[in-house]
Amino acid sequence: MPSRQSILSILLFVFPFTFLLIANNKLLLLVFILAAFILYRLKTKYASGLFLLLLLSLPIELGLRGGMVTAVESAMTQFNLGYGYYFGLSVKFLLVLLAALSVPELYRQKSRSVLLLSVFLILCLVQVVLPKFDSHIVFGLIRICYFFLLFMLARYSLQHVANKKMMFVVASGWLLFFGVLSSLQFLLRHNLGLYLEEGSTIAPFGYLTNESSFLYRVSGTLGHPTFFASWLSMLLPIGLGQLVVTKKRSVQIISGTSAVLGLLALFATYSRSAWVALATTIGLFIWHFARDKKVTLLLKKWKWILLGGVGIIVLYGGYFFTRLQSFSYIFTLGSGRGRVELAQEAFEMIRMFPITGVGLNHFTQTMVAQNVSGAAAYFLYPVHNTWLLFASELGLPAMFLFAIFALSILWRVPKNIAHFSVWVACITFLINSQFHTLFSQDPTLDLFVVFLAYLDTAKKS
Repeated sequence: MPSRQSILSILLFVFPFTFLLIANNKLLLLVFILAAFILYRLKTKYASGLFLLLLLSLPIELGLRGGMVTAVESAMTQFNLGYGYYFGLSVKFLLVLLAALSVPELYRQKSRSVLLLSVFLILCLVQVVLPKFDSHIVFGLIRICYFFLLFMLARYSLQHVANKKMMFVVASGWLLFFGVLSSLQFLLRHNLGLYLEEGSTIAPFGYLTNESSFLYRVSGTLGHPTFFASWLSMLLPIGLGQLVVTKKRSVQIISGTSAVLGLLALFATYSRSAWVALATTIGLFIWHFARDKKVTLLLKKWKWILLGGVGIIVLYGGYFFTRLQSFSYIFTLGSGRGRVELAQEAFEMIRMFPITGVGLNHFTQTMVAQNVSGAAAYFLYPVHNTWLLFASELGLPAMFLFAIFALSILWRVPKNIAHFSVWVACITFLINSQFHTLFSQDPTLDLFVVFLAYLDTAKKS
């Protein structure tokens, strides 16, 4: 008879595949209520149950109520474009709020990381008293408060070894789910009609790259391939690490399959920053094992992954090398030039408002007010750098404080391979965040916060 822990692990691992059965997001809450009932029947503790449900809901951005919020109308009529960001009452927001109201132990944690994040939250809340306070700032502050409470819940829950193990199970389940789903998307060249895909409005048949060549770029269940690529970049190190440490043949087969399919999905996003993150991931693992002179062991464990990678390049090498060649002019043509001009706009905002910033979700409004022109006028989005976005919207003190909070946890490289894989996943976030706005429409920052909580508690385990 399998143990309660084994049953729980199996259920958590296969849970993501239930979303293949969902055709309407109104059913989403019922799915999580059913999952909560199962956790209750398996005698899972209340706080741990909330945390596990939260892990299962992290990549789900479309919510029970919500949608795109218009930040800037079509200010540049010659381009007929505007900008909006997603905000909705999603399941994960409800779970975090429930934990905040019903688990008082969250607030009894004392550590340097909790202190730094608390001060960061206070600096963000200063925006409430500023003259530019409006609904966009309210939505931004709700998300900041959510990040704070998410870290507190994750840190409290991950002090228990059982929850640490379950976090790896859920991450592995998501990797297999997105590997299967996105590999099918890539091979069939269309989305699969899941409600949480934005395929009906965002390029359902592919995306045009800045080199003007047609490529079908998968986006999983997220709103854009770059967001999906950053999400996969954080899951892959977990799968690769699990493949190294596991000794069970069945688990090795599942982990290997997940990693190969995840690798194909990451390739199919055609995200250059994610490819850089992948190369960094492989390099960091080799470096880690080279210190103990065990590179041969690593390559033996990864042989099918390496063969899978070679096979992908052989089959789809034309697209792969064409995309790689675009690195040479990424900052001079198309979206690359727009990114440079957006960065210039960000630096101008930082110069004008170095302490308080221009306000959460106010980047595009301020940019239009500054009479933006050129490529950035067509590329009407926030700056494609998460740290510059924080600095321009929140001010330099808040941005530096968040950076110190993250680096205070990441400065120590773990020796334990499980902890190391989480550390590598965080490094991939730092890489992708240099090229993307990972805040309003992307769940990667959520996963980053959870992994930071894991590493913060791992110091004591």
